[in-house]
Order: sequence, then C-alpha cells, then structure tokens
Amino acid sequence: MGHAGEVRRWTPVQTTCRRRRSVRDERALLARAGRVLAVSDVHADRPENWKWVVERLADRQRNEDVLLLPGDLCEDEITFRNVLSRVRPLYRDVFLCFGNHDLWVHHRGSDEDAADDSLSKMDRLEAICREEGVKTKPDRIENVWIVPLHSWHHKSFDKEGPEADWEAKLWSHGWTRPAPRDYEACVWPGALGELPAGDEGVARHFDELNDESWERKRKVDQHVITFSHFVPDTRLNPEKRMLTHPSLLEVVGSDFLGRRVRRIGPDVHVFGHSHFGWDMVLEGTRYVQPALGYPRERSLRLRSLAISPSGTDQRRLRQALLPHMAPRSKYVQPADVPRPAWLPLPVYDLEDGLLEPRVALWSNYYEKIGRHPHVKELPPWTRARAQRIEKWVRQRQIRQSRNQNT
Repeated sequence: MGHAGEVRRWTPVQTTCRRRRSVRDERALLARAGRVLAVSDVHADRPENWKWVVERLADRQRNEDVLLLPGDLCEDEITFRNVLSRVRPLYRDVFLCFGNHDLWVHHRGSDEDAADDSLSKMDRLEAICREEGVKTKPDRIENVWIVPLHSWHHKSFDKEGPEADWEAKLWSHGWTRPAPRDYEACVWPGALGELPAGDEGVARHFDELNDESWERKRKVDQHVITFSHFVPDTRLNPEKRMLTHPSLLEVVGSDFLGRRVRRIGPDVHVFGHSHFGWDMVLEGTRYVQPALGYPRERSLRLRSLAISPSGTDQRRLRQALLPHMAPRSKYVQPADVPRPAWLPLPVYDLEDGLLEPRVALWSNYYEKIGRHPHVKELPPWTRARAQRIEKWVRQRQIRQSRNQNT
C-alpha cells in the first residue's frame, strides 16, 4: 500500500485469480433456470440500445429466472411500457426501481399528456409496472427477499470536496461548467421544488418512500438482494482524479441509501447510474454494477463498463471484449456499437446462492491498489484532458487580451 503521504504513480493492475474454481460452460450457465439476472442503465430510447433489448433481453425462452432493472430504463413512457411488455412474459418475475432518466419531465412542454412533475411521473410509471406485472415493492422469491430501494443523489455524497475537482480549477479561468441535466430535467412539487440544487432534501424524501414492512416478515435463514439506481458508497466509484468529469461524484450517490443498505446487510446489492462495471465486497455485502450504458460509451470505453461473464480469470474478460476491440473513431456507425453478450448479468443463484466473483476493471484495480484520495497526480487520460483545457484557456485569454487592446 505504501506509507501515508507517498505519491504513487499510475501503474496498470496485474490481475490474478482470487480463488481457483472450474469455470462453467457459458452455454450451460445461460440455459440454466432459477437465477437472478440484472442489467442497469438500459436507456432503451437510444436506437442501438433498443436493438439490444430486442436481440438480447427479450430474445429468450421463458424460464424461472428473475430479472432486476435498477433504473434508467428510458425517458419516454411509451418506450417504458414497450420494454416491460416485451420482457415481462419471459421471466418468472421482473423487479424495477426508478432512475433519474426515468423521472425526467423535460418533454412535458411538447406533450399535453406529460406529467407535471417528476413525482407525478413516478406514480404514472408505477401504474404501468402494475399493469405489466412488474414489481416495484419488496417480495420473496423462494428463500430470497428481493428489495428495490428508492434513492436520489445529493452533493454532500462527494467526500473528496471541491479541492479535488481538477477540472473546475482549470475551467474557472474562462468557462462556467454546465449544471447536471437532472437539475433542469427533473421538476419537484411543493417544498421540494424550493430546495437548492443538490440539496439532501430530495434524497431524504426518496429514502422515506421505502417500504420497511418486509423486514418484519424476514426470517433469520432468509437471504436478501437489494438494488437501487444510485451508488450507496463512495468506494464504489473511481476517485475524482481518475474521472474525466470529476463533478460526477456530486450527482452519483446517496448517504441515506448507503446507511439503509448497511442496516439491511444484504447478500448482494445491485446498483447503476455511474456506468462503471463493478464487482466488490464491502463489509460482507457484494456490490455489483451491470450497466449497459450509452452506445458511445460502449464504443470508446467498453473495458470500464464490462464485467467478465464468469470467474475471476482476466482472460475471460479479454475474450468477452475481443470481438468489440477494433479501433473506433469518435463517430461510430450504429452497426459497430458493441452489444454486450454478458448482460443481463447473473448475480445470484436461487439454488446455490452467491455466484463466484468476477473481474471488472475499476473494482479490480481498487482491490489491488487501494484508494489514495490524498494523491493529486493525474493519470494519463485525465492529464491529457487537463492539457487540452489549459490550451483552450490560454487561447481564450490571448483573444480577450487582443480585444481589450483594440
């Protein structure tokens, strides 16, 4: 780990197997019934992602698998219903919680039938779920409780603080960073709408919506799987210096959610929102993020989204990525956008319990290297972006100086 205050340079992680197990045949694993599968951040209103829904999520024979959808299914209510109507008949049960994109109401000006605010839209989406037979409340499947958790992000979740935001320091010389889209696309009624952007009040309100009655029915020998859209712990996200957009930490997670998950102590917690593949154990709970993400993300940074289909062997992850690793430009043709075959990801077996851990780029890195928030040195990718911003700022300052002298 190194001593306190030591500056550690960026080095690639050498991944090794945490434990050796025989790897199950991929086809046999996919054909087996009685698993809990999950995929977050489907964003089905993107044409390439809708194609993935049709070709992968809804292209299967019905069996006893359970599907978890941890938010950001889509922004449009019609697409929301279309996805659920395709998917629901093919699974034993489908559970869903809502993400920020699900509750966007920025289209309401052009649609007379649109919801007036985000909470009203959530009520409408819950009604669609009831009509399609999709569960948004805790329920028991055999000996396992599956618990969707309401949550929302707030700025104080960011524990590194503004001093670690390298991007803001650079842009402050010549540009004001746009506010997160949620602040304009989500509309809150009553007193919630009067709160400052990023205030804890909205996150507290969502946390209070959670149903706790199932906990009184839970028996000692029963297992629990919880899932949410937002991130419950800062350790489940890269540090700010690793992020090309370090302000992400201000809109990614909830301390209310984290306290609730730790109190429940589930076997597995599935989350989404940040679009980083993740598989890590913290305080006895396994945290997994199986995000589909945006088409452009899959084209430009598929490695940070991906999770190995099975096992902790990094070779398996490389094999899964290999068909998608051809050089790609910024402008990717829709036919070239990767459609991951490892999603929806099995996260639990209703017969055998927890599945073996998997490799994901960032969670594997932090398990090997650890977190060093005191380190200020930027890794190569953020350093390159910082240099581009510095160049732009210098050019802007030169132009302003010339204009003042003329």
